[in-house]
Amino acid sequence: MAANDAFTAGVRPGGLTDSTEIRLLLCYLVKNAGPITRTEIENALMEEQLVNYFEIGSCLDDITRQQLVTLKEDRYSITEKGRKVAQELAYDLPRSVRERAVAAVLRSQTWARKEAKYSASITEKPDGHCSVRCTVKGLDEALFCLDLGTPDRLSAELVKKQFILKGNEIYQLLVNKLTEETNCMNARIEVENCMQELRSYLGIQEDLLIKVRIDNRVPDLHIDLDAALMLANENSPEIQNMLRRKVESESAVSRAKANAGLKADIYLRFGLTQTADKLKDAYRNPLDQQYVSLGITLPILDWGRGRGQVRVARSNRDLVYTQVEQDKTDFDLNVRKLVKQFNLQAQRVNIAARTDHTAQRRAEVARKLYLLGKSSVLDLNASITEKDTARRSYITALYNYWSLYYALRSITLYDFEKERPLAEDLERVTNEESIQ
Repeated sequence: MAANDAFTAGVRPGGLTDSTEIRLLLCYLVKNAGPITRTEIENALMEEQLVNYFEIGSCLDDITRQQLVTLKEDRYSITEKGRKVAQELAYDLPRSVRERAVAAVLRSQTWARKEAKYSASITEKPDGHCSVRCTVKGLDEALFCLDLGTPDRLSAELVKKQFILKGNEIYQLLVNKLTEETNCMNARIEVENCMQELRSYLGIQEDLLIKVRIDNRVPDLHIDLDAALMLANENSPEIQNMLRRKVESESAVSRAKANAGLKADIYLRFGLTQTADKLKDAYRNPLDQQYVSLGITLPILDWGRGRGQVRVARSNRDLVYTQVEQDKTDFDLNVRKLVKQFNLQAQRVNIAARTDHTAQRRAEVARKLYLLGKSSVLDLNASITEKDTARRSYITALYNYWSLYYALRSITLYDFEKERPLAEDLERVTNEESIQ
């Protein structure tokens, strides 16, 4: 009786005690979860209390001798003979037993893989306190090590188990931490560079700290497209530059026509000359000898050079006119695009503001859920990342809004918010400065 108890101990009701059924179950496990180690099989079946420990070892040896499975490098693999046995006979076993056994084996294999990557060793101290060294491995190297102190052995075992189970989460948090540190460093460098550019633009020589205040105010402003086009065509220096190019091209044609006709050059030369046998006599009474020369130069034939210059000037003029028309079309299209983008940007700012507010609330809820133990740290980290992303998107939307607004102001020279032109009377300003 005692002997029989030794081979049935630890088996819960519904488990297997018959050796034939146990061998069929083992073939079924190797077929569905193999290659598999003996330790994984034993841990799985013992955890579910499906088979006695001694029966597992005995039946594994039996199916190996029967060539139902093969053992290679401590792992059992199903043979073709064993596959047929598992397919034909194993389904006679209770379904609950088969499903529990396979699920337990898969958990055991998962734990083995996790343990190979995320390991934890416990060191017990003389005073009863324990130290847990948690290690994340990759390519047979330790990527991360963390030492944690616990008050007793039980707490250390719990830390070890949780680290192996959630090692992936911890590793992901480590990667996120290093990534965020790099991002923060790059952000600080970018902020410092922008600060230096701002100081240079403002003419500030001292190394002053400038704090930026974000203005959340967005005026309810809608710019009329026709009005913006009219103001841009009246006030933009680009339009004046186009007109100047046309006038210069016409001037070049007129200059070429003037140079192509008949022209005469009249010149007059006047001088004093004196001759003598001796040097001193040559400079005596110089006014006695006077020299006057009058001439005229009149080109008769230029071999078509003048007409060629006129044709070139006209071609350049036509080219300038074509380019100006294209530039005018592009200018109008750019104004239209800026106006349409600006009128839509206010909606984008409002949407970004609502998204920012929602992301902040979600991050706060995720933090509370994490403190209550109802959320993982990865979920908390994801909510914080989403909050930061939403905040950056909101600031970018504000930046785009005011960039578009001031771009339209510079083109039209008009303040659409205050509804007044951006112009000053130069004579009045000059008089005021002279009075002061």
